[in-house]
This record gives sequence, C-alpha cells and structure tokens, in this order.
Amino acid sequence: MITLSFSSPKSAALNQIAKRMGNKAIYDKKNLWTPERTIMSLFDKSAPIDLEDYARIARAFPRAYFLLVKELAKERDTYKHLLPLLMADMDDKPTEVWRKIINNDDVLPQPLVIAALKSTVKFGKSLDRYKALRNINVGTETLAGLWDELSPTDRASLLTNPRVPAAVLTKFSTSRNSAYKFSVAHNPSTPMEVLEQLMGDESSSTRAAVAANPKATAEMLTLLASDEAWMTRLNVASNKHTPINIIRGLANDTNEQVRTAVSIALEQRRRNEAITLKATEKGFGIDQTVRLQ
Repeated sequence: MITLSFSSPKSAALNQIAKRMGNKAIYDKKNLWTPERTIMSLFDKSAPIDLEDYARIARAFPRAYFLLVKELAKERDTYKHLLPLLMADMDDKPTEVWRKIINNDDVLPQPLVIAALKSTVKFGKSLDRYKALRNINVGTETLAGLWDELSPTDRASLLTNPRVPAAVLTKFSTSRNSAYKFSVAHNPSTPMEVLEQLMGDESSSTRAAVAANPKATAEMLTLLASDEAWMTRLNVASNKHTPINIIRGLANDTNEQVRTAVSIALEQRRRNEAITLKATEKGFGIDQTVRLQ
C-alpha cells in the first residue's frame, strides 16, 4: 500500500486515490476508470492542488508521472525547486516514462530530460538508447552532463544527432575512433568543409556515410562514384542529389547490389518526372510541382 500525506484543499480526494492505487485491482470490467484520468481530473483551477502534492503524486504513480510533470512544466517559476523530488527514483520509472520525457524535451527542464536520458542509457534496450540519443535536443549542458557516462557505442549514436553543435562534430571528425568519424560523416548538420575532408578518409565506411549524407553536393557525389568501396558507390546511386548521368554510369557496376540500387534510383527519378509532368499539365504551377517532388 502506498502511503502519502497531502495538505492541499483536495487532500481527502488525493488520499483516497492513493489508497485505491495501492490496490492493483483498480479497473472495473468496462475499464472506465484509470489512474491517469482520475488524477488529471484533479487539475481544477477552482481548488488547485499544491505543486508539491503534484510532485508527490508523480513520484508515487509512475503511470501518471508524465501527465503530471507536463502540467507542472506550465508553472515555470515554481517548478524548479521540485526538480530534485521529481528526478528522484528516475531509474525505477517505466521505460515509457523516460521515452515521453525525452520526446518532449522542448518543453521540459533540461535536468529532468538528462535524468531520463541517463536512465535510458543505463537500463534501456539498445534501440531505445539509440533513438533517445539520436533525437534528444543536445545542448552544451546535456553533453557536459552525459558524455562521460556513455559507452563508446552510445557516444557514436549521440554524434548522429542533427542537433549536436557543429563545433563538437568538427572535433570528433578527426578522432581515432572510426565509429565516431562514421557518425560525424552521417550527420546532416556536419559542416561542409568537414564532409569534404572525410571524403578522403581511409575508412570505407566513413566515405560511404558521406555519400549517404543528404548534405553531400553533386560535385562530391561525382567524385565518390568512382570509390573503390561498393557501399560508397551504392550510397552515391541512392542519394537524391546525385546527377542522373552519374547514376546511369553506375548501371554496369561490378557489384550486383550497386546495380540494384541504380535500378531503384532510376525508377524513382522516372516517377518523380511523371508526377512533375502531370502536375504541370494540370496547371498547378512551379511551386506545387516542386512540392510534389
């Protein structure tokens, strides 16, 4: 049984909910009552619950944790002193809670987001860790508070994040760790001069990552089309910025997978041309035509 003590105007209701939630048999046959709905119904402006009561609920009931934290985030001025309470026992929260906090990093305080990210890194599955590190809003504070705790594999995942500062990407572009360089080469936010430098890297996987980068220019892709590594040539064929004549030039490549990529790319280009022509014939105009492509 969960024991909580509340002093707000709704303390009686809160304690009743705490008592009910201490019992696992809380659903009726029609599943009409849920902890989340009942607790969220208490967000009533006519009789507001004290913010510290909200925080206690959030800690006690993981399933309602994110809903409550999101409400608290609206009270920025009074929210900060509750962070230690809300971050406590973060490791014990369900994976879904970590995921929701990370996915809403634009509205939640960075310390809370970092705490959820650290829990994900420590206990989450590899795919959850990759997605979190790949998508989180990475600021200087996040990097400083997280980098030393990451494994080399997770650091490489973080370096694929488009929101990693350009200075950080530039720094790791010269790393001896090939996985770091691969991630930098793959990152669409990597500065152009760094991508040009990585085109000549001794690692074929790094060159292949440059060829797959959506930021790669037609000139860069033309040079990479003659790379000795088949994966680099395959990525050149698949890149939407590769000139059509370069793609056709790879049609007779010695590698079957490259030839297959060429066939797919040429078919996609033909479809795009057909859509463009159809849109033009209907009088959509140039703006709509570009959008359809």
